[in-house]
Amino acid sequence: MKRFLVIMIGVAFLAIGQDDCRQDNDGDGYIGMDDCDDNNPEVYPDAPEACNGIDDDCDRSIDEDFDVDGDGFSTCDLEDNPADCNDDYAGTFPGAIELCDGEDNNCDGVVDEDFDADNDGYTICRGDCDDLDPEVNAGAEEVCDFFDNNCNGLIDEGFDQDGDGYTTCAGDCDDTDPATYVGAADLCDGLDNNCNGLIDEDWDGDGDGVTSCGGDCNDSNPAIFTGAPEICDGLDNNCDGQIDEGVLSTWYLDADSDGFGNPETAVTGCAAPSEFYIVYGGDCNDLDPDISPDAIEACDGIDNNCDMLVDEGFDQDGDGVTTCGGDCNDGDATIYPGAPDVCDGVDSDCGGEVEETCSAPVAETVMIAEGEDADVLMNIAFGTEPLTVYFDATGSYDPDGGTIVSYYWEFGDGATAEGANASHVYQAEAPDMATTYVVALTITDDEGEVTLKNLGVRVCGAEYPEECGPLN
Repeated sequence: MKRFLVIMIGVAFLAIGQDDCRQDNDGDGYIGMDDCDDNNPEVYPDAPEACNGIDDDCDRSIDEDFDVDGDGFSTCDLEDNPADCNDDYAGTFPGAIELCDGEDNNCDGVVDEDFDADNDGYTICRGDCDDLDPEVNAGAEEVCDFFDNNCNGLIDEGFDQDGDGYTTCAGDCDDTDPATYVGAADLCDGLDNNCNGLIDEDWDGDGDGVTSCGGDCNDSNPAIFTGAPEICDGLDNNCDGQIDEGVLSTWYLDADSDGFGNPETAVTGCAAPSEFYIVYGGDCNDLDPDISPDAIEACDGIDNNCDMLVDEGFDQDGDGVTTCGGDCNDGDATIYPGAPDVCDGVDSDCGGEVEETCSAPVAETVMIAEGEDADVLMNIAFGTEPLTVYFDATGSYDPDGGTIVSYYWEFGDGATAEGANASHVYQAEAPDMATTYVVALTITDDEGEVTLKNLGVRVCGAEYPEECGPLN
């Protein structure tokens, strides 16, 4: 039974095949078994293979000329069979595993899409050395941050200008000086060589804030540095090359213990040479405790207060003689020992006696009469030089009842005076001569009337050989 069935099927198949071989349904010149699709005139043996998902040449291969790399995917872009986007490489086809190689391995139109995790446009195989940081890639600008920002294999290049191996972000505080960097030897040059924020910290041994190169001339003594106050200690405290300038004291020996020393014993130093030296000098007699610049001047012929003056304050009239020097009247400069003793009833020479060497005071009364002038030369005084004559015209009057308004005296030797009373000292023209002077008195009243009176004075020189008498 089974055999009959098989035979019947085979007969049926042969019948169908024989029918097909007799027809060319698509008119492509091929009939029967040779035409693998007798309904498509473009499909027949040796037909040009097109990229269309069909076995055009009936060689039982589809689009075999369009899958050069033999990866099973042609370059035909068909609805159910996407095109191979690189038919020269069997590793590239739709659905392939995407590799980081600069190729679109899975033909999805995106290159290395699984290898730019930070979306900075750079993959790990194309210049992104840190795909977790969008600021790091082959096109980034290098910054000083201890990272290779531009993925060129160098870290912080461009931030070590002086080539000392330290960048500015690694602590190089002066990138123009190769001797300045973190850990460099600290020099005494006013710079922070080791970038620790301190300047010359190893060069201030005494901690006074001034280094040996900054003007500290003794870096083991904190009291010595440039600008320090100079003190008197035998040291150059302010480092100006001088010792104790402006602070040394001058000491004077005070032998009489009056608080002032002898200026000729002056010595300079920070301390007194002994207990007998003091800082005040000016003692002009260091053997007398009553003589010093602080003493009160006494009238004793000594400079008690050391002002280079003797008995100042005891010559009030300025005649050169003090009260303790014999001036018996310190209110009158004409009275002192040795002064000329004039005829005035006064002891002018302080001799203890009143000596008169002149005639008695002269009182002359002159009457003023209108139109009358006295022309009689009257001998009213005589004596030996120096001769002092006193003139008195207070008894004069105006018979018309007027008032006398002026008295004018001309003493004959060029000297003049005004007033009803006057005095004048006369000298002979020569020691051995007698000289006669004519004294003129002019009296004027309130109406302008004038009367003139002439008087005579005869003076004999000290060596006049004859007796000095009146005019003949």
